[in-house]
Amino acid sequence: MRSDWKLLLLMAAAFAAANAQDLVSMKYKVFPFCNCPPSGFPYSLSPPKDYGNGKYCFTLLVDTSSSTEACARAGLYKIEFNVNPACDKWSLDIKATINGNFSLQKPDFHFPASPPAPPVFSLNIPVDQCRALANKVVDEFIAQAEGVGARLLSPLNPEPYCEGSLVKVCLTFASNADAEKLEPYALTMADTWAGFLLDSIGCPSEFSPFNVVVSIRGDGTWPDAPASKCLNAEASRNCKPLPIRFPPCNCTTTVGATPFALLPYTETVPGTKKDRVQYCFRTAVVQPNDPNSRCGSSDTLAKIEFWANETMRRSVLGVYVRPSDADTFRYIAPSWAAVGEQTFKVTPLRWSKAQADGGKVCLEFNQNVDLSSFCLTNSSRKVCWMSLFSPDNKCCPLFLAASI
Repeated sequence: MRSDWKLLLLMAAAFAAANAQDLVSMKYKVFPFCNCPPSGFPYSLSPPKDYGNGKYCFTLLVDTSSSTEACARAGLYKIEFNVNPACDKWSLDIKATINGNFSLQKPDFHFPASPPAPPVFSLNIPVDQCRALANKVVDEFIAQAEGVGARLLSPLNPEPYCEGSLVKVCLTFASNADAEKLEPYALTMADTWAGFLLDSIGCPSEFSPFNVVVSIRGDGTWPDAPASKCLNAEASRNCKPLPIRFPPCNCTTTVGATPFALLPYTETVPGTKKDRVQYCFRTAVVQPNDPNSRCGSSDTLAKIEFWANETMRRSVLGVYVRPSDADTFRYIAPSWAAVGEQTFKVTPLRWSKAQADGGKVCLEFNQNVDLSSFCLTNSSRKVCWMSLFSPDNKCCPLFLAASI
């Protein structure tokens, strides 16, 4: 009698981004990302008409037949478009006219207080690493089977199944009795492989804690594969990412300590000269964990500090900042902390909550400088770590941003 058993190596927990991402996850899932009714408003726009040279016109339509009473009485206050944030560049000049006259307020990009969900880091085991893990498991299992006289049927070099964070490999015993010979060793083998897998993938600091699970069971699809009649075992190892030792001062780094946050991605835009590039970061305002606490009641974003490679002191060519209520960027001279602190400072900002809600900070480099060589991290991924400081330097929630 033949008996199939299946070995699954799986990251059982979802790989969420670091806590910094959770604060700015999407509260409202669709545009315009706010709490307003999707229908019942009498105003709408016709499809755009292309007049060439980047000019597009819409006709405002009014239909009160299906509008609610409250919306029918409401006036038209503003029009918002859902656009690609990468279009927010210095070189892009946008003007708006109403019935041929320029609008009183110049059009501007604004990141919503409840933005679309940020990019979430997910762990995908590369195929070559998946095969290496599977080969190690098969070799050790065959050696153990030979040691106790358990017969395995061909093929003894099965093709592994690799998808995302799942590694699966199957072998077939000659009988249930052969499989039962390995029962005393199954749990130890599963635990050893779980440890090997966790050592292989590491424990990146930008992930929340997660588990690595190794399961020996019957043939099927994870996590619903049935138990085998003769050989079952499961072991797990927990990943608790190492804390980031930044900033080098005694302040509260907890995300949500203050109302100020950083969106979890960077934007790459042209610099002030042809041979330069800028990497930009967006600030946001969120509900603090404890609004009545010292940090939670903070109403000013004083500065932003980067965990940075201080050997690149001469590489930062300029810092450009724009609060949400400004039309243009302001230049700030690059500033570094004392030697050995590996800290780059964007200071002074002194932004109010209104100014920080949609504010933008850009660092300028020569085009041959990659942001990953400037930002320090204890991960192989290209991320930057930044702290947003209160005026008294007692509150400094720590955020990360990844390149897009």
